[in-house]
Amino acid sequence: MLLMVLHIAGAIHTECRHQRGVISAMFSGYKPIEGTAVDEDK
Repeated sequence: MLLMVLHIAGAIHTECRHQRGVISAMFSGYKPIEGTAVDEDK
């Protein structure tokens, strides 16, 4: 149980520190990308 709590706390800490959007994208369905999307029409 302790490992589960540490894992979740580590994921939240990483999300806040690096702002990658991976964890929040699991809940919101939206992930910001940098640059141009690969499949974007030209």
